[in-house]
Amino acid sequence: MNNSNSKWYYLHNGEPAGPISHETVQSKLIRGELHSDDLVCAEGDEDWRSLGESLPELVAATGKAPILPPVSPRGLPTKRTKVPKSVLWVAVALALASGAAYFWKQANDREKTRQITISNLELQLRYAYQSGSKGSVPALIKELHAMAPKSEALISVCMQMAMDSLGRGLDYSGDDAARYLVIAANAGISEAQYMLSRLVMSGKTHLETPQQALARCQSAAEAGLLEAQFQWGLILLRRDGEQSDPNEAVKWLKLAAGRGHTEARYQLATVLLKQNEEDAEAPKWLKEAAEDEHPDAKLMMGLLHLTGQNVVADNSLAFHWIKSAVAAGCSEATLHLGRLYEHGIGTTANVDLAVENYRKAGAAGIVEASLALDKLLAESESSTAELRLPDSVTTYLRHGEIGSPVQ
Repeated sequence: MNNSNSKWYYLHNGEPAGPISHETVQSKLIRGELHSDDLVCAEGDEDWRSLGESLPELVAATGKAPILPPVSPRGLPTKRTKVPKSVLWVAVALALASGAAYFWKQANDREKTRQITISNLELQLRYAYQSGSKGSVPALIKELHAMAPKSEALISVCMQMAMDSLGRGLDYSGDDAARYLVIAANAGISEAQYMLSRLVMSGKTHLETPQQALARCQSAAEAGLLEAQFQWGLILLRRDGEQSDPNEAVKWLKLAAGRGHTEARYQLATVLLKQNEEDAEAPKWLKEAAEDEHPDAKLMMGLLHLTGQNVVADNSLAFHWIKSAVAAGCSEATLHLGRLYEHGIGTTANVDLAVENYRKAGAAGIVEASLALDKLLAESESSTAELRLPDSVTTYLRHGEIGSPVQ
């Protein structure tokens, strides 16, 4: 067994390895890859013994540690016996589990450190903004955004900084506001998406393209922002060419109108009337807008009652709505109110009031009102022998110029 020509098996990680030559055993001893207490087995033998017991002269020649007392090798796997795979899988599983637990702990510790850092940055950012030390706010926003782009404190301060840049109004000017709005918009804040879209579409910033602005507005509308739903409806309605989608526009305008948006109600009514003059739904939305004190809706309600389109013809209601539109500041309504007074429609004829309303409409730049006033004055002048003119008309005739101040 100790013959230098023998081949030897040895245990490596619990599995028989080899055979190797006598010289290889010696080399492994010298390199420290084998030790005197490692188990070896000569080729053709059945028993495993320590290397020191099997090759004592070789161990002594290498100058390694003294030979330990022999161990009982019986029952150890031989070169023909494999360790069961189930045992190996259990060992591998235990090793993996141990490694996973270690890495989980490391990751958990890193996450705790990260959350602490984020909390500290949030406190610093809020304090810097509220204390008026806004010089440090942009740097804090940049650092916090890199770690937690959806941080509540980050979004809140960005929205406040954007509104500060806009003068706390909807003036939509400058790239400064847009930079803060981009952060909030990317975090899914519908108000920021809508405001950013308005900035871009109004040409006040070029940080995003018009296509991105449209996508922002649509996203805000789909998120349920009322003003965005109304604006998205108008965008779909006013697009040119094949991009125009009246049916989709009506859908969004109805959604905003149903939620109480006054301008959406008025625009929806005008769209429905344009699509179908006999649309029975249009007066409903128009009346709701008129009752919400929308001046143009009041005028249109008056004109519908005057013509009997989609509603019952009623001169009294026509006069009521048109006069109400004038009171609400609708310049065009003054022209129609002048006509009602001139011809006594829905009210008693009153030339003085007709002239007064024609004059107001003319001063507002409505050319048709100036022409109506000119015609009224000419007709009144030709009938002076039969009709005593009101003082206001006589004054205009004497003054000789329509639209000039009356002394």
